[in-house]
Amino acid sequence: MPSESEIMDSTAASIISYFNIKCNPVYSSPYAVTIWHAKGDKEKLLNITTYMKESSRCAPREIRFRWYRQVEAYGKPVPEVCDIFGISRKTYYKWYRRDHGLGPSQYKARAIHPHTKLTPEIKVAVVGAKLQLNYGPQKMHDYLIQRHGVSVCPSVLYRFFKKKRLIRKPQRKQRWYTPMKEPYRASIPGENVQLDVKYVPGRESSWEYQYRFIDTVTNMQYAVDMEAKDARATIVALRGAVRSLPFPVLGIQTDNGSEFRGVFHVYLVRHGIAHRYIPKRSAPWNGKVERANRSVDDEFYLNSNRPWNTLREYTRWYNRERPHLGRDMNGMTPHQKFLSLSTPQLSPLKGN
Repeated sequence: MPSESEIMDSTAASIISYFNIKCNPVYSSPYAVTIWHAKGDKEKLLNITTYMKESSRCAPREIRFRWYRQVEAYGKPVPEVCDIFGISRKTYYKWYRRDHGLGPSQYKARAIHPHTKLTPEIKVAVVGAKLQLNYGPQKMHDYLIQRHGVSVCPSVLYRFFKKKRLIRKPQRKQRWYTPMKEPYRASIPGENVQLDVKYVPGRESSWEYQYRFIDTVTNMQYAVDMEAKDARATIVALRGAVRSLPFPVLGIQTDNGSEFRGVFHVYLVRHGIAHRYIPKRSAPWNGKVERANRSVDDEFYLNSNRPWNTLREYTRWYNRERPHLGRDMNGMTPHQKFLSLSTPQLSPLKGN
């Protein structure tokens, strides 16, 4: 019976000849074969690690029968052979049954259960719709019913989103800031600018996030569409508002959404801009910007006869031509209101 050293030499020579490599002291092949062959009187060692991990789905037939020869001809236990060749015992026995006529000789994909609704074809449709429309589990459930006639449970869709990392903005716990105790009443332009975000139709049948800033004194607004809804996108939108508004922004009023916390709050503090948070479930405290969000829907997005082609054109009309009937506006446009507050008012001279 061959000695242990001869067995190891035979195994090494077989693998080396198959991959067409030379027996160097340390050699790494494209299949991650690492061989260390000791010389001299020391015991010869062969350390073969994960040489099949980067290869095809199955080991070549020649290599597989070398597994069996180590067990049947040389009497080595199966676990030791598996460690030498870098395979699992499950893999060894699976191919042993196939190669010895005890199982199918060709690879056969696992059959899909007849009751499975999230089939490979539906998965492709879900991934495409998620990337394009960013639907949540419930909307995706309705979408599949309408488009594909398949009803998939929303919880199943959520787990699929999570597994494929399709949830773009995972909720993270952030510091909760102290809200205001009562509504803030500003007296000069820029002292309190309300900020909010809404979904709007984007390009190529997608949805975008529209950031809207509106001054509570003059009703002058600035709006911009962004592809993301996070604190960094809010900073970019704020920089655009600071450049566009004709007065300095001294304070920002928002709700406690995650896009208005974290680095955005730090940015405001560093630039000396007051940040005011409204309490929970107090949307009327942000009534100016909420009403402006409704107005842009009525006058721009839902108006098929609108004379403006872009959001920028609508915003210019809103600030310079649209009359406002809100508190202290008296039918003036936001631009006229700003000019009236910027021009010093001369009091009439009193007679003797």
